[in-house]
Amino acid sequence: MARRPPAPAYWQNIAPALRALAPAETADRQRHWLLVLQAKAIPYRFFEKGFLPSLYVPPVAAKAALREITAFETERPAPPLPLPPERPGSYWYIALLAMLIPWHRARWNALFPLPSLPATPGNWLAAGGLDAYKVAVSHEWWRTATALTLHADGAHLISNVVMGAIFGVPLCRHTGVGLGFLLTVLAGMLGNIATAYFRHASAISQGFSTAVFASVGLLAAFSAAFAARHAYATTKKDRDHAALKHGFLKGLVPVGAGLGLLAMLGGSEAPGVDYLAHVMGLVAGLLLGLTAAFCAPGIFRLRGRKNLAMQTASLAAALTLIVACWTFALAGA
Repeated sequence: MARRPPAPAYWQNIAPALRALAPAETADRQRHWLLVLQAKAIPYRFFEKGFLPSLYVPPVAAKAALREITAFETERPAPPLPLPPERPGSYWYIALLAMLIPWHRARWNALFPLPSLPATPGNWLAAGGLDAYKVAVSHEWWRTATALTLHADGAHLISNVVMGAIFGVPLCRHTGVGLGFLLTVLAGMLGNIATAYFRHASAISQGFSTAVFASVGLLAAFSAAFAARHAYATTKKDRDHAALKHGFLKGLVPVGAGLGLLAMLGGSEAPGVDYLAHVMGLVAGLLLGLTAAFCAPGIFRLRGRKNLAMQTASLAAALTLIVACWTFALAGA
């Protein structure tokens, strides 16, 4: 078997300089370096023997080789960030939002048989709408949840269901459907609380859109947290800082989408659009998502029976919270 001819004694090993350039050195990356040298017609000898492969080039070509490979690494796109593991049942989030449709159908058409319930949409709004004065001064906190389940008309309802599904399903890929729905409701309530306290004049608003923007903030927070965990899963020596930066930028995509939607709604100055509530929902989702992702990361890695139990308990807690808030609202109506 013929042996590979050794490099001339005076040739220079540029591998140490390249390792300083790219600590996360892989066989695939080394192959690309060799292709760069071949494309520039720079002679080389590459030896893979041992833990530290060597790359020898003539001394007169060493600076050119380093310059070309450095330029390649600078222009090299960051490796794609893997998607979080698929969670079964994420699309059931759409069914949860779709429950608002029969709820509004019965409420608008007075199909509830109990005579003690409000008879008209206006009465329902007075009982459970987000009245800034009553929340901030009278501390009727339950309105922050009941207002999420009220909508002015069919167009308002359908738009919130559709937009909620667009951002909610990817969120549930990180959290699971039960926990994702609970976090969305809680962040929507926090956004409504902030709206009530930041609003100077008394006003009544309604709609799930605060929770929709909260889900945007939650999705951005969990995307950024997933990127950080993925990048820091390797040792410090092998950590790819370009992948970390790319992951954080990818986590900002939902925020950009939410801000674009905010600009579209706010810029149109459409009547009935609660711009402050949308902003507060987005901020609340970001803060709650970052807190949950970094303070309790273990619950988002559960699988199997433990995950099913957590999702079921979270969904039950969210629905119980909404029912309890409506119980308080109707008792005081």
